[in-house]
Amino acid sequence: MTREDYKPIAEYGIIGNLRTVALIARDGSMDWCCLPQMDSPSVFAAILDHRRGGRFRIAPAEGGNGIQEYLEETNVLRTRFESGQGELRVTDFMPLQGDINGRNGSVAPPEIHRIVECSGSSFDVEVEWSPRFDYSRETTTLKASGSGWVARAGSNILTLAGVEDGEVHEEEYGPRLRSRFRLDPGDQRAVVLRWDSEDAGFDLDETLLSLEVTMNTW
Repeated sequence: MTREDYKPIAEYGIIGNLRTVALIARDGSMDWCCLPQMDSPSVFAAILDHRRGGRFRIAPAEGGNGIQEYLEETNVLRTRFESGQGELRVTDFMPLQGDINGRNGSVAPPEIHRIVECSGSSFDVEVEWSPRFDYSRETTTLKASGSGWVARAGSNILTLAGVEDGEVHEEEYGPRLRSRFRLDPGDQRAVVLRWDSEDAGFDLDETLLSLEVTMNTW
């Protein structure tokens, strides 16, 4: 393990829902997240230990770093990967609605939505999902379920929806899902992570509506 295995903190953008946050690097990897609260044990902690900590990465199959920006005056983060005449965009947010100017006026389900789309040319997209509960101290199982995947460790459940195909690799520090899909110009896909839920269903229109509500809330 060397310093090169870790990214500078400046390489990360942040999303949140007034309850918790996630750190997402310019290479599309979510390297830190605690669910459902900020003081809950970690689910992804590659920022602390790149081998054991776990991550949730969505990026072009060819790799590389993107350009990050927040949409308007919101906490919605977009990472843009440019390649030749094409661009792949990953838009990340935690759903939020209600009154955020005070206490107890907002509603925020423990979910993370990642919208993947491209323009200009087609892209092969890679997904890497390796949840590690409680700072990787829990033993995690990962199994296919409907149109997604379910990770379990004790009473903890985490669901990934929108990634139907993939292979689970049993590695030294736990299972790791790897998947690849192709997007053509104009295509969109929603990939949704849910805490404490076995719901592996996904609906792009619902995610797009949630994005609109979340942006209006911010």
